[in-house]
Amino acid sequence: MNAIAPSPALSDATPATPATPADQLGRLVEIGLSELWHVAFLLPESFTDLRAVQDDAFGFDVDHAVVLEGQVRRAPQTSFGSGAPRTSVPITLADGTVVRLTWFGDVRAIMESLAPGRLVVVQGILTQFNGQWEITGPMVVESRWRGRCRPNYGGVGKRMGADTLRDRVVGLLRGALPDAEKACTSLLADLASPAEVLRAIKAPAGMDGFARLVVRAHCPPDPATGRQAIDAMERFAALVALKQLFDSHERAAKPRRALALDTAARLASWTFTPSPSQRAAVAKLEAVFCSACAASAFLSGDTGSGKTLTYLTVAAAVIDQRGRVAVLIPNEVLARQVLEVAAKVFPDIPGALVTAESQQAGSEASLVVGTTAMLSRDVGKFDLIICDEQQKLGAAQRRQLSAGDAHQLEVTATAIPRTMALAKFGLIETVHLREGHAKKRLATQLWEKTDVRLLFQGVRETIDRGGRVLVVYPAIASRAAGDRALRSIEAAHGKWEQAFPGLVRVLTGRNKGELTAAHLADLRSGAARIGICTSVIEVGIDVPDMRRVVVVHPERFGLTTLHQFRGRLAREGGRGNFDMLLMGNISDDARKRLQVMVSTTDGYELAEADLRLRGPGEMKAGGKKQSGGALSILFGREINPDCIVEMEPVLKSWLSRRDNSHGSQTRA
Repeated sequence: MNAIAPSPALSDATPATPATPADQLGRLVEIGLSELWHVAFLLPESFTDLRAVQDDAFGFDVDHAVVLEGQVRRAPQTSFGSGAPRTSVPITLADGTVVRLTWFGDVRAIMESLAPGRLVVVQGILTQFNGQWEITGPMVVESRWRGRCRPNYGGVGKRMGADTLRDRVVGLLRGALPDAEKACTSLLADLASPAEVLRAIKAPAGMDGFARLVVRAHCPPDPATGRQAIDAMERFAALVALKQLFDSHERAAKPRRALALDTAARLASWTFTPSPSQRAAVAKLEAVFCSACAASAFLSGDTGSGKTLTYLTVAAAVIDQRGRVAVLIPNEVLARQVLEVAAKVFPDIPGALVTAESQQAGSEASLVVGTTAMLSRDVGKFDLIICDEQQKLGAAQRRQLSAGDAHQLEVTATAIPRTMALAKFGLIETVHLREGHAKKRLATQLWEKTDVRLLFQGVRETIDRGGRVLVVYPAIASRAAGDRALRSIEAAHGKWEQAFPGLVRVLTGRNKGELTAAHLADLRSGAARIGICTSVIEVGIDVPDMRRVVVVHPERFGLTTLHQFRGRLAREGGRGNFDMLLMGNISDDARKRLQVMVSTTDGYELAEADLRLRGPGEMKAGGKKQSGGALSILFGREINPDCIVEMEPVLKSWLSRRDNSHGSQTRA
């Protein structure tokens, strides 16, 4: 343990030590803390710089942030109007300047510090009213924080206010440091020394141990040092998460019967010549699933790249080895479509369809294709589980069928962020189909509301050329007053029908399966030219000569969903237009996300962008959270995706060094 110079803030706030960690932590246990050292990992959200206290009006300006010391001139006065109580009190600075302090609401907690004649230090934003300097809602600074950098922890809802939380954390921190140091050291002890870790996470200068870093993160000499220390702690949390990810997936593989797969004969059954990319994908998947341990792989490829036939070829090879294969698909329309492809290309393989509307159990079939209805039926044991359009299926759903020793293949055009994180770290085999047999030229454009007429003209030109159009809305109907501005299918259907009488069909999740199938049949045959839909059209549905897709309110959809919409275009090759129509102002973050759609049509690149924007989710084996910040050792914080990207090569180099060292010892 490194010697640490006592921090005044720590010294002033150390309470008597209760008997147990639970007694010491108090209500902090309600946010997940269970050991005293956990306090070290509950970091501040920000800092207030109280080092420079001003006692005169020099440099005063409106909207200027100040920390002032003055003498209370009179007792606070409270008035009660139609709103919240208003309390005001004047203070006099050393140069005679009077500043009025005003609060709205309950100020009983600070009344003692506002006794007449008492010196008080306050922090806030200067304003001026009728020539009088004023601060509305000032923060009264406790004397022990004067001249220091004060941490702000944000509070824990109604359970604990911000001031109480700060007092509790800072008061307990000194006692937490020894065990916090041990915990930090042990988490990466088999990979790097503490000094190496501190350098890698870019700890502030002079940090010779984790305890000193923790102190700087909570009680820094200035806000910049505090922010730097917190950034270092976030990088450390990312390293730990990546290490846990590697360890958990390294232990997850289960031994199983090895399969001597041979896909060559099955490739010869294709109705067209496989592209080099398709042949390479089949070969790599064959190698992965010949393993004597349960293996996981991820097949990525844009629509039209031949994903379905690629994975069905591997499935057929597994069945040739007396194996059984399940293909889990998010909707019945696509499930029927996949089973039809399998029956056409591999007619010798008996298949079963298991959906909510089908009566088949599927327990005897070698190939079972179905929806999540499979999860509630006795479908038997499988050797390979294929999850097509994985982004539409939950993590628990995808694992349920493969609870034993089955291989697992996840298939999509745009992977969920969690899968991309696993792929980037080499913990799941990745196969990317970069080309199919059909060449596409897709144009993507973001339209403002003022461009509606121009966009509508493009739709009419597409219809006049004999193409099909899909118009996607985020809702079937407006469900609440707050959604009045949200365009819906019910509100728009009449207008589309009026413009294109008899050529419009509605596709929503409320339609019965037969009605959806009938409307799709009309679009495919050309009896209808325009489909108005919700995200029911998102996954894997083929409509010939689909030349334009219009998404209304694109900001309501994620990158993965938008790319799936775009995937409906030109599936047989040729040109297509993907239009995103904004109906009002959107945030800068939303516009940045939509510009990613404009910049690339590659699903793999979009999935990587989604990983950067949304975070990786829970990356451990068995993790359920598929996007967002990964679970962190820092309480109340999610891991910053940028830190994951930054720390990934660091951990890889340490893992490689460890593996090389173990190899050398084994050879010796």
